[in-house]
Amino acid sequence: MTLINPALLAALGLAVIPVVLHFIMRAKPKRVIFPALRLIKLRRRQNVRRMRLRHIWLLLLRIAVIALIVLAVARPTLPSADYGLSVSEGSWLAVIVGLALAVYWLAVWRWKQRSLAQHVLTYRRTMLRGTTGGLAAVAVLLLVVWPYWERVSVEMTEPLTAADQDLPVSAVLMIDTSPSMDYRENNQTRLEAAKAAGSQLLSNFVGGSRVAVFDSSSSEAVPVQADLAAAKSRIEGLTTQPVTIPLNRRLMTAVRLQIEERERELGISESNNANAADAETVSDRFVREIYVLTDLSRSGWRMSSAEFLHGELARAPWLHVYVIDVGSESPRNVAITEVRFSQQTASVGDDVTLTATLSALNVDTTEPQAVQLRLLNDQGKRVVIDKTSVTFDAGSGHRDLEFTLGNVQIPFVQGEVRLAGSDPLPADDVRHFTIAVRAAPKVMLVGESANGVARWREALEALRFVVQYEAFDTFAKANLNGIGCVFLVNVRRPANDDWIRLERFVKRGGGLAVVLGDSDINAEAYNQPESAQAILPAALIANVAFLGKPASLDIPNANHPLVKQLSDIDDTWAGLINVYRRWAVRTTADATVVARYDIHRSHPAILERVVGSGRVVMITTGDELDLWSNIAANWPFLALNEQTVQLLTGRSDEVSNWVAGDDVLVRRTPRTKDSPTTMLRLPDLQQHPLEKSDAQNITVSETQAVGSYQLQEAGTSIAGFSVNMPIGESDFTRLTEAELNALFGEGRYSVTHDLDELERIINNTRMGEELFRYVLTLVLLVFCGEHLVANRFHENANAAASTNTDVAS
Repeated sequence: MTLINPALLAALGLAVIPVVLHFIMRAKPKRVIFPALRLIKLRRRQNVRRMRLRHIWLLLLRIAVIALIVLAVARPTLPSADYGLSVSEGSWLAVIVGLALAVYWLAVWRWKQRSLAQHVLTYRRTMLRGTTGGLAAVAVLLLVVWPYWERVSVEMTEPLTAADQDLPVSAVLMIDTSPSMDYRENNQTRLEAAKAAGSQLLSNFVGGSRVAVFDSSSSEAVPVQADLAAAKSRIEGLTTQPVTIPLNRRLMTAVRLQIEERERELGISESNNANAADAETVSDRFVREIYVLTDLSRSGWRMSSAEFLHGELARAPWLHVYVIDVGSESPRNVAITEVRFSQQTASVGDDVTLTATLSALNVDTTEPQAVQLRLLNDQGKRVVIDKTSVTFDAGSGHRDLEFTLGNVQIPFVQGEVRLAGSDPLPADDVRHFTIAVRAAPKVMLVGESANGVARWREALEALRFVVQYEAFDTFAKANLNGIGCVFLVNVRRPANDDWIRLERFVKRGGGLAVVLGDSDINAEAYNQPESAQAILPAALIANVAFLGKPASLDIPNANHPLVKQLSDIDDTWAGLINVYRRWAVRTTADATVVARYDIHRSHPAILERVVGSGRVVMITTGDELDLWSNIAANWPFLALNEQTVQLLTGRSDEVSNWVAGDDVLVRRTPRTKDSPTTMLRLPDLQQHPLEKSDAQNITVSETQAVGSYQLQEAGTSIAGFSVNMPIGESDFTRLTEAELNALFGEGRYSVTHDLDELERIINNTRMGEELFRYVLTLVLLVFCGEHLVANRFHENANAAASTNTDVAS
């Protein structure tokens, strides 16, 4: 134990005052005349013993009051540890005290019921107090004090390295700059609160301290520097960024920096085992600390790799970690968390439906929220073309809003869905979008007859695809140039040359759909190993009927691009299809089962296979009603045709909406040596040239800014895409204590909400646990005890004197 003010211990001499007062003010015996001297002498001996004991107790309590007051003013401290009682220790203490009191009061009550003489009752009661008190004290020593001392002594002998209050600090300030830190409360963003706290921390550091300022949007290791003014300037210049690095990953860099700095200061190398072994015993001239200023939103951390930070901190037991929580305890927010499209890549003249999802958190009003749909014009200005409103019940919830874009045109449509009002977090009030527009894909429909493909042709033409029917007899001479995909519907006996031709077509990037809905199909023609099986996802076995009731479809993966849109519209769509007959097939090793039959789930209904740059889709049932299936009689037939063409022509792979920080893949028109330089127009309308390349697909890495981007050649826009911040930034779910323990290790960190509390925690960490409040509590208890004993003492003395006087008279 150490003392902050040891000189004040001289005041312990004041403890002599109660001794002097005790002898001056002690009660003097009174002489009384009474004939029954034997009884008086016996009673006198009992009173003398009792009075002497009370004299001693009263004297000790008065000495203790003064001694404890002096000790409290001297402010003793102990090494950092948890000096509070644990749950088990507190429970045992309560049980022991309760049991002792119960035994005492029960025994006294029974003695009073027996009408014992007063002196006998007094004597028994005194003995009972001593016995129960002694037994209770032994029980407290064994069940409370001993476990308490075992636990605290371990914490006292293995604490984090204590430091002198005046030592300079080598600190890393880790400031969270994720978008959620833009949340505004009390007219101050969370980042502004973190920057103010960081600047105040720098002002509190003693001379000679060194600081490194980290943020979560940069991966660079910032060196520690003695220029605190430069560090403060860096803090003031921090802004939130849409692209951030998980805080625990940045903290690992900070911990390694502190380890390397300490080893450099002490001349210790990890390769030198002897020096490394002495690292814990060498005195460091710096107090080494890490301050994390964050809103503690879970989205800023990666819990899947929490053990790595935990492991790094285990290498540095001398390092103190302080988490300064600047987050809101009850955030309120309305956010646009997602915008979905009926099709990300549309054909010229299509109508595209946008579905915006709005999320409300702790809203306290039922007033409607205005939402606008804005499109970007050629000058980059946003024009409102539609608006609506949505109402949330008080509390939290989600709402979907739909907008329709009609008659879209090449090459793309860009815009945003935006909340017209304002809320504490403006960053998630807008969602940018891009819809790529292409010429309608050309589909070649091949069948034995026009009637046999009539339903397929009707559906494809209703979707505004350019459909070219080709009888199978003339397919060998058909020109496949410009064809996006081929539908092979119920073709009975394709030749080997047909498969070889289709293989070349698919490998170059074309798509092939094979529909098996005819009993006269020749299985051997589809099972030719060197041609058909080189591209088909399955080999044919036989066509069989479902006995009893018809089968429906079962979808093992609703997120597959072929069925995702149908599942988003109605996740029960597969149950609308009744299948009476199918082709049993044997899948290839690299095929994907998109749908299967619910009666025999090992039997595939729709399969997909990637071949070269293209894809092949196989459907193992036909469209003939009451014989094969009712697939063509229900609405999913139209959507299934649309998604099949989108998949086979590569449009399902074409993504135009990305998250900030992604490497964006953009498809553009084929290049020639005379093609002009491609320029990238950023959301702020600045332009940068892209690296010259003849590739049709180009990768763009400059996606740190949120908004809409365009690729331009000779002043004409040829492609575009949009970038949004991660959806998780609208999630204010906070880290739990268990998650913090997983990240830092239990007992390896301190969490605080303000700088005053932080200062107390730092003082306890550097100087040990101050006992001031505990000593003052003892002073209060002892003072109350002294007051009680003094009153009982004088009351009994007066009562005894009064009794003796009455008897004498």
